Amino acid sequence: MSLGANVLAARFYAAKREKEMSETVHTAITLALISGIVMAFVGVIFSRFALELMDTPDDVIGLSTLYMRIYF
Repeated sequence: MSLGANVLAARFYAAKREKEMSETVHTAITLALISGIVMAFVGVIFSRFALELMDTPDDVIGLSTLYMRIYF
C-alpha cells in the first residue's frame, strides 16, 4: 500500500500538483494509522486463538501468548 501511495505522490509532485500530492500523503498516513490500530487490536485479542490453531504446546502457550501480545 505504501508503494502505491509513494508512486501517486511522486507523480503529483513531478506534475507540480501539490494539492493532490498532499491529499495522497495524508490519506496514506491516515489509512496506515487506522489499519495499524485495527491490526493491533485483532492481534492482541486473537493471539492465543492463533497459537492454539498452530498446535502450540501447552507448556509454552502462556508465554507465547504474552510474546505475541507484546509484539502486536
